[in-house]
Amino acid sequence: MSSNLASVAAAPTAQSTTLDAIDTLIVADAARKVEGDVQSYWAELRGFRATYAEAVLKARAASDPWDPLLALATLKQFDAFGQELLAATTTVERENIVARGEELERTRAYLFPGDEIMLQARVSFADMRDWNVPADVIGAMEKDLLPDLGDQSLAKKRAALNKVFEFNDAWSQHTDEYGRWARRTSWLLLGFLVVALGVSVASIIHGMALYGFIAAGFSGALVSVLSRMPPMLGWGEWSSYTPRMIGRVAAGVAGTFAGGALLAAGVIKVGDYTFDDLLTKTVSPGAVLYVVGLGILFGFTERALTQLQGLVFKQDKKSGASER
Repeated sequence: MSSNLASVAAAPTAQSTTLDAIDTLIVADAARKVEGDVQSYWAELRGFRATYAEAVLKARAASDPWDPLLALATLKQFDAFGQELLAATTTVERENIVARGEELERTRAYLFPGDEIMLQARVSFADMRDWNVPADVIGAMEKDLLPDLGDQSLAKKRAALNKVFEFNDAWSQHTDEYGRWARRTSWLLLGFLVVALGVSVASIIHGMALYGFIAAGFSGALVSVLSRMPPMLGWGEWSSYTPRMIGRVAAGVAGTFAGGALLAAGVIKVGDYTFDDLLTKTVSPGAVLYVVGLGILFGFTERALTQLQGLVFKQDKKSGASER
């Protein structure tokens, strides 16, 4: 009987020792400073550790069960990652260690009290909506995970929250990468647009109005791509978006050629000049701007070409009727 009493008394003592060790690790980490090339990686890794430590403190304040030994082992693992990071010499090694730290941070889901789990999940879903994650993706996640998040089993709730954190981290990284790509692509397209407009104006000034008209169409196609740059794309759509952009620019240039051909047929006149006159004769600045504007319009949208084509066919029908 005395041995049973001793084991009962030892259990709180062991738990108290574990909690003291956790407190020591949390306080010691707050005072650690690192400088040099590894500083940004260190800050990111310690941010993951701090988030996990915050979840530990919430678990201690709540009445729901949690595993202090597992929490202590996780904090020690973070510190081991820190030592690996300080010893790493390449960017790939450092990024890999940080990625492992992010995976470890997600296990904080198994510490949250039951009454906070749904709140944490909804905050993560709200973040993803703010990042413009496709609505159908978020809807599918909610359909799959909300039932488990509202389950009576604490273990099932925590497992579902861990999955929510996994999705959140993946889309957070994807959002950063897509944002960088979208900014670079937009600036590149803007540079091409400025050059194309300059070529268009210079060509017209030097008597090469046809080249100026085509360059204006190229400009319109670039404006079309820039104006329709999506705020967010999933992995599959993103991988195919660059070829689609190139295809849209090519279609705009082709539409400019086709629109120029229809205009050359004499459907529209600018004052006393036909479209062919505008390309071959010296005309007023207003007429030149009209040529540039038409080129941009044809490059920007295919709707103008469709409407103009309708005018041509309508005129042909009238001409045929008058001849009869």
